[in-house]
Amino acid sequence: MKRLSRPALACAIACLMPLSTPALADGISDDEPENSKQNRPVAVFAEVTLLSDYRFRGLSYSAGDPVAQGTVTLLHESGFYGGLFASSLSDDPFYGDVEIDIFAGWTGEIAPRLTADATVLYYYYPDAVQVPGASSDSFETAFQLSAQLGVLQPKIGIWYSWKQAALGNQDNFYLFADLTAPIPQTPLSATVHIGHTDGAHSQAADNKTFDWSAGLELDAGHGIALGIDYIGMSGPRIRDFTDDTVMLRASIHF
Repeated sequence: MKRLSRPALACAIACLMPLSTPALADGISDDEPENSKQNRPVAVFAEVTLLSDYRFRGLSYSAGDPVAQGTVTLLHESGFYGGLFASSLSDDPFYGDVEIDIFAGWTGEIAPRLTADATVLYYYYPDAVQVPGASSDSFETAFQLSAQLGVLQPKIGIWYSWKQAALGNQDNFYLFADLTAPIPQTPLSATVHIGHTDGAHSQAADNKTFDWSAGLELDAGHGIALGIDYIGMSGPRIRDFTDDTVMLRASIHF
């Protein structure tokens, strides 16, 4: 069974990033004068999330256990951003019990109602077991396009990791498409996702797998969101790792 690096930042970026520069004002109190808001070149976003299982690309990176996660992002009015993501793990025998991701990139509107996002990420495991000739840490790049089509919010993207020791000296391509839509006259929104992995992060013999999910999110106000997702993937079924699951989540952003 391949147990490789943990590309985990998709949720954090999805929640905080497709942010075009007009969204800077959202992170500033409405009690401040308008000219004060305009004079702030940098906005700070923070989010804390609790998950019943740490799932990404269909895989569990917490052995089916609950985790706590946090993200801090600084976004400049030019569209450049950087930040940190941290997650607890399940005391993995190789990766340890903490993941820290460092990321930087640019986001902005490239056409009416179309936002681009380009990111570079570094996955770091401070208490990972040191094995000669091996590494737990790795880099990844991502490019995403988000649109606003009436009430529908489609997103497509590609994530790429080049050959690295943490990936068994293989590379990895991940293609995905998401669609989010509010449910009329309710505080709920629905999301569907499909992705395709080709390379080191696949658990299949031919290194190709599909993953999918469907979920609901409740906007509870005051920056609080509650969600439920059904997650599945193709390939071998391994309990608390690649099997289908229902994931619960709660988050608050500041």
